[in-house]
Amino acid sequence: MTEGTAANDPKERDTVESPRAMRGNKAAISRSYTAGVLAVFVVIATVAGLAVGHYVAPTSQTTNSTKTTTTPYLLSLEEVMDVNWNSSVGAQPVFYVVTPSGLTSSATITIPSHTLIELQITSYDMGSSPPPPQFDNVTGVLGDRMMVINGTAGSGTNVSQMWETNYTSVPAAMIIHTFTVPQLNLNIPVIGQDTMISYFYANTTGTFRWLCETPCGAGPGAMGGAMTQRGWMTGSLTVTG
Repeated sequence: MTEGTAANDPKERDTVESPRAMRGNKAAISRSYTAGVLAVFVVIATVAGLAVGHYVAPTSQTTNSTKTTTTPYLLSLEEVMDVNWNSSVGAQPVFYVVTPSGLTSSATITIPSHTLIELQITSYDMGSSPPPPQFDNVTGVLGDRMMVINGTAGSGTNVSQMWETNYTSVPAAMIIHTFTVPQLNLNIPVIGQDTMISYFYANTTGTFRWLCETPCGAGPGAMGGAMTQRGWMTGSLTVTG
């Protein structure tokens, strides 16, 4: 065979590729390679996505019954005496809620659920009014204990450690009031002229009655007057969802 007959021989045409055919085959190979790489990438991404999804999912499986936050919500109460009930009864004790805008009624107190509550109670009252013995105990708060800062002047944050005392129960002769929410098993004995600080979670939503369990009102047994009036020695505590 000579060079002059190679291009005209049919057998030679079957075995020798033209430049155009070679370019087409290279393009096809390139497309096939690219498709293969993309397929592998998709498989890797899919597997990685499943792995990430499997890892992340448990962190979002939190129910309302267990979800909490550790950022404290401050509930500050102030108890004072010498508030006139009426012309015949005279002075009666009263709890106020301390807010940035001043003192407000304690008839309805609202706190968030599933949140750490910092409860501060400052009493400007004097004397004692012992409650039934079960209310000598601190209950319903973390550790069933409260920190007492001796003296209402120590209600600020810059307080010497020597002023602080932790109580799980208080001698009856020292108690002048309580802040009690029976349905939440919450009880804080209040010591006159001191500040009580405790922490708790309210993980049950609803509206509950709060009251003082010491006989500190007017009338027979000191169970009338402020003891019966919302915003004085009783009221409601609403825990919102």
